[in-house]
Amino acid sequence: MVVQTTEDFAERNEWLSPNIPYVPGPILRTWAEDEVAQVDLNSRIWDVVHSKSDVPTVLDLAPSLEMPTLIIWCQEDRIFHIRGAALLDHSLPTSHLTKLDECGHVPMLDKPAAVASECLEFLSSYPIHASQ
Repeated sequence: MVVQTTEDFAERNEWLSPNIPYVPGPILRTWAEDEVAQVDLNSRIWDVVHSKSDVPTVLDLAPSLEMPTLIIWCQEDRIFHIRGAALLDHSLPTSHLTKLDECGHVPMLDKPAAVASECLEFLSSYPIHASQ
């Protein structure tokens, strides 16, 4: 998952998203170049995510997070299995879980309209209270 070349970047993105969205060439090149330039940082992040460090995981922290939380998880996520969605939902005190079909690890790229709709619905259920 940690890319070291722009070729790795292209292969990884094809693997992550069953329906690769269109991204304009200049943005895609910049994104790839940035990831290749940050291979050390991305490797450390990967190690943390896979419990190769003493940094608390999201599941460790979740019970103490009291804010409303929207979880959007894709059925076809190849990085984190769909079973993780229920675990996270159960661990967070105030959460709402939405599962999407036909998308990969990055739902906002694979299903931008569905994600936006879920976000708007979630946010509208928590009205903003003006301070007095």
